[in-house]
Amino acid sequence: MNKSSSLIKQLKLNFEPQYQNKEPKYSDPEKPVTEQLSAAVFTENGKYLWLAADEEIAIERLEKIDDKTYGNHQRFALQDLLDDFDPKQKEVDIEGLDYDGQYLWLIGSHSSKRKKAKENPISGKQLTVALDGNRYLLARIPIKDGKLIKSTESEHSAVLKREPNSNELLTVLAQDPYLGEIIRSNLPGKDNGFDIEGFVIKNNKILIGLRGPVLRGIAILIEIELEEAQQGILTLKTIGTDEKGYKLHFIDLNGLGIRELCMNENNLLILAGPTMSLDASMRLFQLNDPFSLQENSLTEAQDNLLKILFEIPHGFQNDRAEGITLYTDENERKSILVVYDTPNKQRLDNNEFTVLSDIFQLP
Repeated sequence: MNKSSSLIKQLKLNFEPQYQNKEPKYSDPEKPVTEQLSAAVFTENGKYLWLAADEEIAIERLEKIDDKTYGNHQRFALQDLLDDFDPKQKEVDIEGLDYDGQYLWLIGSHSSKRKKAKENPISGKQLTVALDGNRYLLARIPIKDGKLIKSTESEHSAVLKREPNSNELLTVLAQDPYLGEIIRSNLPGKDNGFDIEGFVIKNNKILIGLRGPVLRGIAILIEIELEEAQQGILTLKTIGTDEKGYKLHFIDLNGLGIRELCMNENNLLILAGPTMSLDASMRLFQLNDPFSLQENSLTEAQDNLLKILFEIPHGFQNDRAEGITLYTDENERKSILVVYDTPNKQRLDNNEFTVLSDIFQLP
């Protein structure tokens, strides 16, 4: 069912040119941050907007200037905030951000990648599979006075136990009957391999969305809980069948994968789109009370727990909705902010340091 979106307005996001200098501490991107935004979340009732970008190893922070503009850009390098973070292991490919009232949480894609075909004929390392160690990151970082800091007297940054090109979550999922074979094969995300896109945390419970694999048209949510093994290190709590440390939830999104998540009170908003890089439908779904789902349950639209809210327009090989977060405008209308990967020229307005995001009203 096609349901049109209701665009309320656009927010102008202003980034500082000084951060586009490809300093290794932050990144070595092929394109500016305005063209690769992947996740977003507001804090302090909309005063600050935190953003991540695909090829970065940093977090971006913008501050509200007025009802249509965010600016005062600051950048926070992950190597300054997390122990044993090696910028030489390249991009984190951050695909989810959330805030729990104390910490900013972030998650990498946890996916392998297939190199692009750039020459004819194909030769050398073209279309071969590569692993970037920083992609296997799930971390939390304290926020104080609008800034990311490594620690306070009572709070400190921490990461889920890591291994070379893996972490504790992937290790347990590698034995899963549905996901294990795909994870062990290192099938790239864009080939319907394992690929995280979307992260929410509520009351210490976490939901992680998978862009892929989509199994016979069915998308997957992973539910986990974390606890501290030691200062700076998080570990999976024993939940689920056989206390294996996770639960799976199967969601029928009409053949689409999960591209982003955000909570709307007790309900989950799911941005859904194709697993591959295609010009195709981007839909916003609402899943009611997701933390009450039984393990391995299948949720379909006819169950009355899941419904399509509307479709989000896309361009031709550009303007693909990538990140969403809840937004309340000056008229108290509950809405979502949407940021885009590869925005069209109209969004950039011939300026690589400024990009327009969209605000859509929720039904």
